[in-house]
Amino acid sequence: MQSDDVPELLLDCSYCLFIKLKEFTFIIYISPFSLLVFSKTLDDP
Repeated sequence: MQSDDVPELLLDCSYCLFIKLKEFTFIIYISPFSLLVFSKTLDDP
């Protein structure tokens, strides 16, 4: 994964989430906020 593939503003959060949610990486480019909400939902039972 190269930094050129991801906007600098999303680099930190996307890289971290990329490791955990490789299948949902595309969501980062569509809506970073939605991905954060989605990740939080996974934490809830």
